[in-house]
Amino acid sequence: MSDYGQSLLLGEMQKQAAPVRGRYVNKYGANLDIDTATTPEILWTVGGMYSWPSTATAMEIYSASTADRSPSTGARTITVQGIGSSAGSTQSETVTLNGQSAVNLVNPFYRVNRLIVATAGTNGSNVGIITVRTKTGGTTHCNIVAGEGQTLIAHWTVPVNKRARVRKVWAQFPDATNQSNAQLRLRFRSGSAINTKHVFSINTTLQEYAFDWPIGGPEAPALADIYIEVVTVAGNNTQIQGGFDVSIEDA
Repeated sequence: MSDYGQSLLLGEMQKQAAPVRGRYVNKYGANLDIDTATTPEILWTVGGMYSWPSTATAMEIYSASTADRSPSTGARTITVQGIGSSAGSTQSETVTLNGQSAVNLVNPFYRVNRLIVATAGTNGSNVGIITVRTKTGGTTHCNIVAGEGQTLIAHWTVPVNKRARVRKVWAQFPDATNQSNAQLRLRFRSGSAINTKHVFSINTTLQEYAFDWPIGGPEAPALADIYIEVVTVAGNNTQIQGGFDVSIEDA
């Protein structure tokens, strides 16, 4: 396994958890190709900025490999987790893949917070990149990198009747290559307003950054989008991974 693969696996084991376990959420993402001319970008494997739907959207899912279908050797079923409507209700469904042929999701989604390979063949994970996009070939909302088994997305939307408080934010370079001076920020998007809650940097000297709020921490209301944005990088092909922890309480 490459240094990058080992780093992602270790980071995923340490950082990633179920969307809501008790009253906490942990989100982890990676962006593997950030250029000086393409910033700002969010920490997710799709790259670029996220396109925030204004309403629940009909979506479809497909793979770049014919091996991701049932029955076959790759991923067979995918669990899609997120927010079902602009009212903010949580939603989950499991869909059976059909290789490179797109399969419609049963329910529209306002936000997709995570994809997870639920069942797989002998390969144990997805062979190709799994993509969820707007139905009939529209905007990409998330993907699973080949072999990773779930999305790597450092953004999350607070459900209805809840509020979230960020407890920790962190970022680092996945391996010893593809590093450059980078500025990042933790941001909240609530309606049409976007607010920066924390600004930080990593560079070839300070290769990892982590900050905990021992008391308090930025509070996000229901339906707020929480995400990590890479503001600038000093070199092309920069790779960064990072995430955040939030605690959840009733609004």
